[in-house]
Amino acid sequence: MPVHCIVVSNTTIPQHNVDDARSQVEDPLEEANKIAEEIASRSPDSVALTKQLLNDTWNNMAEKDALELESELQKKLLPSWNQMAASAKNFGMDVPYSSRSV
Repeated sequence: MPVHCIVVSNTTIPQHNVDDARSQVEDPLEEANKIAEEIASRSPDSVALTKQLLNDTWNNMAEKDALELESELQKKLLPSWNQMAASAKNFGMDVPYSSRSV
């Protein structure tokens, strides 16, 4: 089974083929709630920019253009307080996120 991944604020989340996942998940609502909790625990800036990237590239944007957009969004994210807080969390520090800044 092919496994695809997305990266959200320095953490990789495996994404399985939808048909395979449907047959393997016993309680889809519980699984959806776990994913929602995971996303909600992330940097609000990272979540917003990931959503923007997905929405803007969803309809077959040229690969070159998609990579340029990704680079632009990363340049907005990297100097933000929330990205620094996410990095600190990866080292076990409990640094609170601020409101979305991007």
